[in-house]
Amino acid sequence: MSTKKAIKFKPASFNLFRKERPFYNEEQEMFRISLRNFIEQEVTPYFKRWEEDCIVSRELYKKWANKVFFVHK
Repeated sequence: MSTKKAIKFKPASFNLFRKERPFYNEEQEMFRISLRNFIEQEVTPYFKRWEEDCIVSRELYKKWANKVFFVHK
């Protein structure tokens, strides 16, 4: 019988939610902020319904593409 203990999660030594992010340049930070705003406005309010319906609205993809988050090769 194994007596292994569960490994507890240890938070990172840096805080991802602080304002300064030394590993992002200005352009990356602007992208991060705009993506976060998009998700808060266009995804979060509808997430539960999409989960229940097992489908995501086509409108989301159109809005996503208009915001230039969607990259098509």
